[in-house]
Amino acid sequence: MMSKRYQIKQVVQFTEQTTVPKEQSENALFDILQEDVVDNNAYCQELINKLFRLPYAQLPDFFAHHCNYVADPIKWLNKFEKLIAENEELFVSSTNRGRMIKCYTIIESKRKEIYDTARECKMNCVKISK
Repeated sequence: MMSKRYQIKQVVQFTEQTTVPKEQSENALFDILQEDVVDNNAYCQELINKLFRLPYAQLPDFFAHHCNYVADPIKWLNKFEKLIAENEELFVSSTNRGRMIKCYTIIESKRKEIYDTARECKMNCVKISK
């Protein structure tokens, strides 16, 4: 397990965790291994570790990847946003402040995408049922 260079101060209770067993991991860069997560605290720490380890360009794909693992991606994104906010002091350097803003922007964009897709689906269902 990697060292906790960015030690979180606060945790957020995730109702769904996006962990995968080591043998089923297909994306080492994005996946959080079940074997590394003993509880919600460890899960929160692993999310923050990934957030700081990933290159900027891969952050949108990271969020999309994890949203694919949960039944309620909006709730998961809201929890992740709260986790970032609760640990804002980790982002005090100018480099990390930019990373935090990018994450907030990605989360908002992903939420909008999910809402728009759901709205479009509802509209199509109404057309089909008529």
